[in-house]
Amino acid sequence: MALAACGGGAPAPPLVPAARAAALSAEWWNGAVVYEVFVRSFRDSDGDGKGDLAGLISKLDYLNDGDPATATDLGIDAIWLMPIYPSPSYHGYDVTDYDGVNPDYGSSATMDTLIAECHKRGIKVILDFVPNHTSIQHPWFVDSATSVTSSHRDWYIWTPTNPGWSWGTGPTWYQVSGTGPWYYAVFWSGMPDLNWRNAAVRAEMDAIAVVGLFRYFPSATQPGVTVPSNGYSGSVKPHFIPVASLYATKQLSPRLTIGASVPIGPRRVVLDFAGGVKAVFGYPVYVQTQSGLYVSSASGGATSATVIRGSD
Repeated sequence: MALAACGGGAPAPPLVPAARAAALSAEWWNGAVVYEVFVRSFRDSDGDGKGDLAGLISKLDYLNDGDPATATDLGIDAIWLMPIYPSPSYHGYDVTDYDGVNPDYGSSATMDTLIAECHKRGIKVILDFVPNHTSIQHPWFVDSATSVTSSHRDWYIWTPTNPGWSWGTGPTWYQVSGTGPWYYAVFWSGMPDLNWRNAAVRAEMDAIAVVGLFRYFPSATQPGVTVPSNGYSGSVKPHFIPVASLYATKQLSPRLTIGASVPIGPRRVVLDFAGGVKAVFGYPVYVQTQSGLYVSSASGGATSATVIRGSD
């Protein structure tokens, strides 16, 4: 997003890329330019109409060619990959396998290549890890829904009657096939929340985070490994538990950075995540800031603001 100020009828000055020092400090995210990538819509390498990891690799030199002397690339410091795990949805936030790569995007080997090519160019990699919920098609939930005695029953939150809670304007409790007990899913029925009060859930997600970290970043020696966590979990359980669990994983590698996407205000962000999460994307803050950029040109003032939006 760029903001161009105009006033007095004078022509706007040309946009010139700002000179800035590379983000090389230990807290590299301060001042870094992060390019978020929705792989499905970014670059299609094989003509099937879906963006993929190979397509992203082919455009890395456009994002940052690794040579600070050139001016033909964007010069970004990091890429933030939206979820790359197998998922039945286009967006990928309802994961069916935390150990795999969405076959639409490629394979684990393609992911290895992407990370290696990024590091060649000095590009840090951010992986969007979603520990708050799974897909309704995840084997854990499928088993959980079969019986009150199933081994994964308590991995999700069930109740015999609908408590009637809502989030925003929508419900948060659903029934499988419209009958039987109710399960909790704060975002929508296809993404049932995991029960983070269950020690087995915490242990499993810790293990998944560790396996993923050391699979893609052997010995965790590569710099700039970041795992942002979609850590909101509604009113049933503390939303900070998934992030706290990931923070425990950080002790295995001082180079691991953890960020979080949270739909809460700045005060709660500071209180809940101080000391653990190094970067927080607060949706209310984003919305308020974005809305504050709009200044009506009909307000009678001498200066108006024009918001120029770029596509993903």
